[in-house]
Amino acid sequence: MESSLNQNFDVYDFATRLSDLVAATGKFQSDVAEEIGIAAPTLSRYCSAKQIPDLRVLLKLVDYFNVSLDWIVGIASDRFDTY
Repeated sequence: MESSLNQNFDVYDFATRLSDLVAATGKFQSDVAEEIGIAAPTLSRYCSAKQIPDLRVLLKLVDYFNVSLDWIVGIASDRFDTY
């Protein structure tokens, strides 16, 4: 039985949302990555849908950007809503 996240998660939606969040900061990806505590190439792979972050990194991302986990993975349509 698949979880709700597996059924609803779209890596391209996640990558688009993350890319938009990074762009909205007005900072370079490398600066955002450093502030989050991940390598710049790793953030780049997340933003281009080439890699999916683990839960630890997802939690860092939602904290940094002040959005809900449900929103960033595409379950909720509002940035602050939860499923």
